[in-house]
Amino acid sequence: MTPFQYLRVLLATLVAPMVVWVIPVLQIIRGNAEYFNGHIDGGVLFFILALGSVGVSLLLFCLSEKSKLFSILFYSWLAVPVLWLAYSMLFVSGQRWQLYLIPLIALTLGWVIARNDAWKEGMVSVSAMFGFLLMINLVEMNFGIQTAAAKLRAEVEAETEAQRAQRLAKTQQAEKSKKADSASAAVVSKPSSLPDIYHIVFDEFQTDYFKIILDSQLKESLAGFTWFPNAFTPSGRTDMALPAVLSGVPYSYDQLLYDYIDDGFGSEQSLHHRLKQFGYSRTGFLHKIYPHGGVSRFDETFMHQEVGNYLDQEARRQLVPVLWSYKFLPKKISERLIPPRQFEQLETQSLLPDDAPYASLQSFRKFLEEERSREDKGGRYTFHHYLIPHFPDVLSDDCSYTLGMTTKKKEQARCAAKLIEELVQMLKEEGRFDDSLIVIHGDHGGSHSIKKGKLVKGSTDVFSEEFSWARSKSLVLIKPPSAETSNALKTDPRLVDLYDIYPTILDVLAQPASPKMVGSSLIASAASKPRKLYYHMYEKNYTIRQQVNEGPISRYLIKEDGISFEKKIEVPKVKKS
Repeated sequence: MTPFQYLRVLLATLVAPMVVWVIPVLQIIRGNAEYFNGHIDGGVLFFILALGSVGVSLLLFCLSEKSKLFSILFYSWLAVPVLWLAYSMLFVSGQRWQLYLIPLIALTLGWVIARNDAWKEGMVSVSAMFGFLLMINLVEMNFGIQTAAAKLRAEVEAETEAQRAQRLAKTQQAEKSKKADSASAAVVSKPSSLPDIYHIVFDEFQTDYFKIILDSQLKESLAGFTWFPNAFTPSGRTDMALPAVLSGVPYSYDQLLYDYIDDGFGSEQSLHHRLKQFGYSRTGFLHKIYPHGGVSRFDETFMHQEVGNYLDQEARRQLVPVLWSYKFLPKKISERLIPPRQFEQLETQSLLPDDAPYASLQSFRKFLEEERSREDKGGRYTFHHYLIPHFPDVLSDDCSYTLGMTTKKKEQARCAAKLIEELVQMLKEEGRFDDSLIVIHGDHGGSHSIKKGKLVKGSTDVFSEEFSWARSKSLVLIKPPSAETSNALKTDPRLVDLYDIYPTILDVLAQPASPKMVGSSLIASAASKPRKLYYHMYEKNYTIRQQVNEGPISRYLIKEDGISFEKKIEVPKVKKS
């Protein structure tokens, strides 16, 4: 064979790994930029696999000249890309079973092609041309693998900046309207004093987790706090739960969820806006900015990975084969290939890299260090959202972390409790504990229950009543300024939910709640307003980089002894441009 013929065969053998591995991996990394932080090297394992595939196919070609069996296998391999592309298009409609037909059809085509020299020549030529075009396309698009990473980061950054500019324009317009109406508007009354407010959200901190780890030592450490064991969340999704807390107003079902999230963080109804009117400085320590692509409404914003200066690329590399298997393989196969904990996360649409809880841990402790050196006192609101004790369960009860090692939910919950104790200890040492308002809660629960004194894993069907009951239970701890600390942790058995957080903060500041709010102050002596408590869940049907639910939303009625499905509610959909 001439060098040109060898080159032609090499290009032909590139097609299958490019179509089956490389291009899908690039698409997965592009579509899941939040996992890989814009780094393309998350797919290094699959590029190695692609090179291995080329080596195997070249070996098959060499052996095909001496054996009919290897000849059939070689041409069957060349037929795989076309079949894979057909399968991928069919899979869009949910036809995963088509994958089982690929080996059978490929072997049939390989057998037919191997019997005809003209067909063999034509197959190699067509595949070589296809491979040549694929190579040009990849080089032209990315100028190599590392250039693709830079391009991805630039695309995400450019898109985010455009969205920020749009949101900023909207905010500025609202500010102009507010100034124009200021002459006739009532003067905002301000609190006589501004206690520091520490508002901490521990993601997925189910009430049962706190109950199972609560011992006499923890009770003593949390003297001054009141625990509400019958507290619930209005939503099993963080996207909807946080704006419910920060607006105090339920989702109306007739607006885009994206707008509800945006209003929760930035409208005049929002807690952020009211605190700014009162004269508070506002600082956020965040896992992500809500809504996706929006503008942070804090005066200062710190992202966990930046504050902790921690990013474990290996944790992200491990996600590539997981995402590929889940996306392309039949469920029965992918379920056996993917680690159980990650398969469960994918099924509940909540996959996270293993280092996510550790990044939150690093950020929290960095905050404690900087808070110790803070000289001023009062007038500061800090909002924290930490992915602890949210899965993946990788932190031990002393908060130690080792990549590749997993722990139990109880251990990770103990780590969260340890962080609360560290906060309390620091505030006491700095003389800030007594005068501060501390609000600690989850955004939703997990999927466990307590049976015979043990934490037991329940259903992972996100719409089942068993899962919904566990998911609806959210930790709530409140420590108002000048709270009595001579006794241990208090317990309040009232039936409450996260809508009560905002009115509680306003009550501490001696400010009235808005008539739109459905919740009541948790520190008020008067009885709460009677109302029904609802829990909501929805599929994460995200549009590209616009994390917006497109419904329907399932609504459940919460009672003290259980939860029951009520109805599905259609909500407005995003208009495709």
